[in-house]
Amino acid sequence: LAARSFSIVLHQAGQLERARQMARSAIEPARQAGPIAHSTALCSVAAFDALAGDTDTARTAAAEALRIARDEGITAQAIGDVFVAAAVAAHRNDIETAAVLLAGAAHHADRLGGSHSALARACRVEAQVAVDAFGGDLTAAHRQGAAAMTLDDLITYALDTLT
Repeated sequence: LAARSFSIVLHQAGQLERARQMARSAIEPARQAGPIAHSTALCSVAAFDALAGDTDTARTAAAEALRIARDEGITAQAIGDVFVAAAVAAHRNDIETAAVLLAGAAHHADRLGGSHSALARACRVEAQVAVDAFGGDLTAAHRQGAAAMTLDDLITYALDTLT
């Protein structure tokens, strides 16, 4: 599990590819440690991949992390996973989906105190930059994400976008 922590240090030092490799090496030990560790490790891998623009592998890891978080009731982790999904959508130029995911995740994160990992925050910022740069009208997307979605609805929507 130290590999996951070290991967974050590598990322902060600008060594993204080494960070991605180190995060991947943490998946199997985390799986053996239990669902919370496993979901966290998968989210880290997904976040690194999303930040690197590797949306195909990010989608797979993020979907698995989100399913575990949903099934285990790990709400803060699920919200972080949705921020990763928003970054994936933004990298795929699906800005409306990114806006819905950001608005929904932000709504629930704000109600819970907003605690999520530095990597999830980086994904949130990256997706927000893409949404802010979009020239179209995202009013309906913001409304759909912020007001109309329960956490369960948000997770289902995010999983639909990832699979």
